[in-house]
Amino acid sequence: MLKQLPILTACLLTLPGLAQRGDLPALVVREGFTHSNLWGFLGHSTDSLSLTGGASGNPSLQRLGEEVPNFGEDHRAHWVYFRVSNASPTVRNLVVELDFVGIDSTRFYVWENDRLVKAVPTLTARTPTLERDVAHRVPAFRFSTRPGQTYRVGLRLRKNAGYLVLPIKLHEARHFEAYTTRDNLTHGLAAGCLLLAAFLGAAFCFLTRRALYGFYALYALGLAGFLLEEQGYLNEFLASRMALVTRTDAWVFFSMLCIVSHTWFALLFLNLPQKFWRWAAWGVSGVGGLLLGWQLFGFPPTDGLYRAALAVNAGYVLLAVGLLLAALRSQRPEAGLYLAAVGPFFGTVVWICLATTGLLAESWLMYEFLNYSPVWEVAVLCVGLALRFSAEQRQKLQALLEASRVRAEMAQRLDEAQEAERQRLAQDLHDDLGQTLATARHALERLPAAPASGELRQLLEKASRDLRQISHNLMPVEFERFGLAGVLADTVQKLSDRTDLEIRFARAGEVRRLDPRRELTVFRIASELLGNALRHAEARGVFVQLTYRPDGLSLTVEDDGTGILPKKNTAAPAGIGLRSVLSRAQYIGASLTTDTGPWGTLHLLEIPYDGSERPEKRRQAPVAARR
Repeated sequence: MLKQLPILTACLLTLPGLAQRGDLPALVVREGFTHSNLWGFLGHSTDSLSLTGGASGNPSLQRLGEEVPNFGEDHRAHWVYFRVSNASPTVRNLVVELDFVGIDSTRFYVWENDRLVKAVPTLTARTPTLERDVAHRVPAFRFSTRPGQTYRVGLRLRKNAGYLVLPIKLHEARHFEAYTTRDNLTHGLAAGCLLLAAFLGAAFCFLTRRALYGFYALYALGLAGFLLEEQGYLNEFLASRMALVTRTDAWVFFSMLCIVSHTWFALLFLNLPQKFWRWAAWGVSGVGGLLLGWQLFGFPPTDGLYRAALAVNAGYVLLAVGLLLAALRSQRPEAGLYLAAVGPFFGTVVWICLATTGLLAESWLMYEFLNYSPVWEVAVLCVGLALRFSAEQRQKLQALLEASRVRAEMAQRLDEAQEAERQRLAQDLHDDLGQTLATARHALERLPAAPASGELRQLLEKASRDLRQISHNLMPVEFERFGLAGVLADTVQKLSDRTDLEIRFARAGEVRRLDPRRELTVFRIASELLGNALRHAEARGVFVQLTYRPDGLSLTVEDDGTGILPKKNTAAPAGIGLRSVLSRAQYIGASLTTDTGPWGTLHLLEIPYDGSERPEKRRQAPVAARR
């Protein structure tokens, strides 16, 4: 407290005299007053001699004409002064808010006439929130005014590095509470939207392994951090925990994170393959990365750091504009959406850079755009990414469908070639070998009786039967006459007669004839599944069933064997036979479901009707099926 006595004494001597020398109007507080940005009511002076020179040594007071004063980067202490008069009949409690988190040192004084009624000696950016005059995210000071009295308010401000701007407001106390609640809600909603976008981008990056979504997530995260830092929320809640994000120059860290991530996001989103843009992106990212490293290693802020950050921001905007123009020139469909997304935010960034350097005037509208234009940008880019992801998925689906169609056509051609070859072989066996066996049998009958003639005749009869069976297996001649149900029943009966297994066939529902090619394909599938059960399943019984439903045909092949066991030292999901079955099923638009275990194997083939079906005409079944 003793250290502050010289300063308080100087303030008592200086500011009253300064007020008398100045020509500032007083802000009149009447009934219904809520807030004012003090435009036209602010005066400014430096304290180079005024704190020790008394009233006679005060420099002339300069009236500030800007809506948001900008004092540049001279690093001197600046006095900001205004007068307020209470014209209401009651005591009015007022709050002065400095909506700028980057001030290194702030002092606050209030005089009633020439009497100091309030003094807050020193408030720094690191002062805990609960130890401030008003527990608020940015510097704020409360004072009371009596009816009919005029008060002089002075603030002494210093920023050690960078630009000092002063977005200042005067609030009525109850309005300030409502204003703070509204601001917290809107800023929280904006930051929540940005963090949600970052989470979604990270999730899509993890799922798709695409760097585009990762850069989007980093960009949204950087924008959220920038918003929370500029509005003082990080300093309010994390001042004692994370020094990196609560320094007065923490905006540099978040802005560089945004620049590096958005540069590469834009390059990937706009899909520009030219090497020039990649080299430009590497250049901007390299400088931004150096500034990020400066922050991460904890070096103190300097004017050079701020100037470099502003230069990188300008280069970043120029690069983004160049990327956009190149995309528009190439007629990229993403260019229009990108322009709609980044336009408001980039315009605000350019406005801030020019205003910070004094080329344009500061404005409260600029700060409002800075708070909420990133949310618009990230939301529009999120829509663009969603549309892009949907288009990519449609392209993948179309590619899969095209590949499936090509495989189906290949399977169809292969089946047609196999069926043609089977028919040719069956015809050749019947015409050539069958005729040869018949000739041999007739020749044997014309020979004189011999002891071995009976045995030779039996061998020729067996060869003829085997030939007919082979020809039947290659191309069932009864197919056109008896259809799928009759031929399959006949095949099951013949297999049962030739083996010791119990093989049964059942049919349910009203029989409907399919297209001949589809019936033949279903028969081949059934034959393959039956062959697998007989050769590999070690089954004691097999059950085959055809079920004609109103909406489709079902084929069931079930055995009580050992199940389909995976082969050792192989990752193949199925053998050649099952792969052939799956290919045939896909060819006719059917679905195959296989359930296997130690109890056996169940195959269920479901064939939808395609409109070419017709009721079966009553015909006599094959001989084997009638037995």
